[in-house]
Amino acid sequence: MLRTLNPGDAAADPAQDGPAPLAAAPPRLAIVLPVYKHSVLVTEAIRSALEQTTPLAYRIVIVNDGCAFRETHEVALSAARAHPDRVVYLRRPNGGLSAARNTGIDYVTATWPTVEAIYFLDADNRLYPQALERAWAELQADPGIGWVYPDFDMFGQEAYFGSGGDYSVLKHLNENYCEAGSLVRRSLFDKGLRFDESMRLGFEDWDFWLQAVGLGYRGRHGEAMGLRYRKRPESMLANSERDRAEIIAYMRRKHKALYQRSHILAQEQHEAPRYAICLGDTSEVLLTTDARVGERIAWAEFIERFGAAWADPQRTYVPPFMVFTTTACLAALEEQRVAPWTFWRLEDALGNGAAFASMVLGAAAADSIETRTGAGETRLGITRHADLVMVSRSILQECVRDTSVNWLTSLAEQNPLPPLFELQVQSGDAADRPANNGRAVSVLLRAAFELREVHHGRGLMLAADWRPVGSTARCDLFRVTRELLQSGPVFPRVKADGERHVGFILPLASFAGVEKVATNLARGMKALGWTPHLFLFAAPRADNAAELREIFATINFLDDPKAGHYDPSVRYFGTVFNTWTKSGDHGRAIGLLAGMDAVINAHSADAHAVMGSLKRLGVKTVAHLHLVDRDRYGEPAGFPYQVLAYEHSYDAVLVISKKLQAWAHAMGVPEAKLVYAPNAASYQLDDATIARIMDARAARTGRLRIAYIGRFDRQKGLDRLAGLVKALAIRNAPVEWRIVGGSVLAEGAVDPDLAAIEAFRLPPTRSPEELTDHLAWADVLVMPSYFEGVPLMLLEALRVGVVPVATRVGAVHEVIDHAKTGYLVESGSLVATVGAMLQCITGLIADRALLRRLAGQAHDAARAHDWAVAARAVGDRLDTLARAGARPAATPQVIESVAAAE
Repeated sequence: MLRTLNPGDAAADPAQDGPAPLAAAPPRLAIVLPVYKHSVLVTEAIRSALEQTTPLAYRIVIVNDGCAFRETHEVALSAARAHPDRVVYLRRPNGGLSAARNTGIDYVTATWPTVEAIYFLDADNRLYPQALERAWAELQADPGIGWVYPDFDMFGQEAYFGSGGDYSVLKHLNENYCEAGSLVRRSLFDKGLRFDESMRLGFEDWDFWLQAVGLGYRGRHGEAMGLRYRKRPESMLANSERDRAEIIAYMRRKHKALYQRSHILAQEQHEAPRYAICLGDTSEVLLTTDARVGERIAWAEFIERFGAAWADPQRTYVPPFMVFTTTACLAALEEQRVAPWTFWRLEDALGNGAAFASMVLGAAAADSIETRTGAGETRLGITRHADLVMVSRSILQECVRDTSVNWLTSLAEQNPLPPLFELQVQSGDAADRPANNGRAVSVLLRAAFELREVHHGRGLMLAADWRPVGSTARCDLFRVTRELLQSGPVFPRVKADGERHVGFILPLASFAGVEKVATNLARGMKALGWTPHLFLFAAPRADNAAELREIFATINFLDDPKAGHYDPSVRYFGTVFNTWTKSGDHGRAIGLLAGMDAVINAHSADAHAVMGSLKRLGVKTVAHLHLVDRDRYGEPAGFPYQVLAYEHSYDAVLVISKKLQAWAHAMGVPEAKLVYAPNAASYQLDDATIARIMDARAARTGRLRIAYIGRFDRQKGLDRLAGLVKALAIRNAPVEWRIVGGSVLAEGAVDPDLAAIEAFRLPPTRSPEELTDHLAWADVLVMPSYFEGVPLMLLEALRVGVVPVATRVGAVHEVIDHAKTGYLVESGSLVATVGAMLQCITGLIADRALLRRLAGQAHDAARAHDWAVAARAVGDRLDTLARAGARPAATPQVIESVAAAE
């Protein structure tokens, strides 16, 4: 039977073209065979389709896609006339392979309601007689399967590649390993699934399968299914490979949800968990990417799987990385918030030359988390005491295969033979936990010897499939995750449904202002339902670990010796950048951060370099500005200028003051990107404590107590501070001083007049409790700075009624209401500034009632500053950005220019 279809025609009842002697049995299967220019080869395809041995009734629909060769029409017409009960011939204008297949689909679904599946056979390929029957049996075995695909058995350029094992969405996102010659369940077509007719360059079948995945369907391998694929040096597939980058970019945009980072990581956890964690204390193995979850199996079962995977890595899966430890060690790593980072760091080391990577938990002297690493000549010598050891499955197999055990057993000795990477993680409370004392190495050796017995004794590990793997092996799917994210090792933490993860990037974590702002903002966002993570780019240590563990779900270190170093050769408006931005391993950092929904760069000069890549992956990127620094010549410089240089890489820019907001806008940051997120006091203080401090101060008499609390550097106006100290001493003013910070003389100050400060100096504060004690002691806080942002110290002083006397710099005026909550003096010459501050202080000495009134008003004003305000502003902006990113791209509109209209 012949039908000629024109563009826009719907498939109609065959009876419109006259009667056709179709078989009485309604068909349950159909073969759609598009043909264009293969006028000779199509005869082989038709014959192989006719010779199918299935007992099910089926039809063959040949679709001539407007082929200019008369012979193509004659061959197809002859087949239809010779087999009128089995072959339908459709002829349509040329529209490409997708259009031809869709024409066949539409005809089949409209003509035969009984058809349950359609097979796509290209005109230059062939089927073995059992192909349709075998594919149908696989499709029937599981109603959740959408299609059954074959191996690649190629003739012409003869080659054979296996596609066996469980279907992998993760692999399919990265490579087209399902041949178009597959049997597809009808329900996919009933849901509107069709080939994309705009894809004339090729890979339209890949796109088709991804559409099916998006609808919730999965594929299934057809064992010995029987497709013969004609392979020639030049073909449509060869052309597709030339245009691969363009086609893949299109598909990634089209299937955005499938290529989201969270979906990719979830698929890895489901299909190919990265780690086999062998627990020596329970004789269990945890198969997982995220050590908090996963499948637990007995060690005996794992041994069997290991052997089966060695013999047939496509059909049996064992993770690519083996980890040997105990449940106590895993629990301790989670408690310290470093479990995913530890796994990430050891995995990274195995990819950089180490055969084994070990970790030891130790004790730190203070409330901190400290890390040390060693490899090669700088190894730490701790492997034999390891709490955890990681090794790749391939290295472990080599150890099992090796007839000698000396190389492996040397891990328990002082000088191991294998190339090692060693990591020591020290924390302030580690002394409270029992040590494993080398348990990890003993667990590893026991496992290796049991596996050797299996390998050498039972001989179970011989290759089982004569076909080589034609696509990425399942044990290597972790590489697919990296390739899809264009990164190094990927942070092994799987996001649960509904979770929102935000990473805070800092150069280091100490008790300084930037870190205080970041941790408080993180605490506020945690209260709003976000899960915060900390990433330190330029330090191997985190102070105040107890507070960090309370706030952050994980604590992580870039651990790159190139990070944190300035490169004077790279500048933007005079501000230098870090060496790492130009020559660092950016892929490694991208992998570390790729699991986040958003990242906030809090003054890391290195992190700018990866923001553009993270943004392209869908991570919302945010910069956090605090103040415009000054260089040694007094010129504006610093982190805000770095952000200006990378402004296009950021989705939003947080500012802590209205003044900084105006500056950033004037310097080129679009107004829509700016988010006002004001500071508040850096630590929590209960109302009862505040009341006690205020009451005690109000009852005090005697000398006025003046405090300076801060860093000892030029920015803070130390020359002005020294001048004020001397001026009050000359006047024999009734004051007491506390100057809290680092030693001036120890930092090599050359002005001998600054030595006056030393007489009143106390060590820097190391805890909120110490800071509260100093503020409770003080009546007045002096801040003679040359430049500032919104100092946290001011907000902390206001909260407990300490009256500030500060220079009017930065956005200090947004915090102090002059003569109501404190005093502002102009930042001028040394004499003028000291004189103005002296006048304010002598006024307070003379009028204690004024001091008490200002203290009360300062306390009241401080109530308006709350981290919840900043957290809501940031959270709202990130939610807005997420909603915008979830919307489909708008259709481009052609706008007529004014000039053209005129």
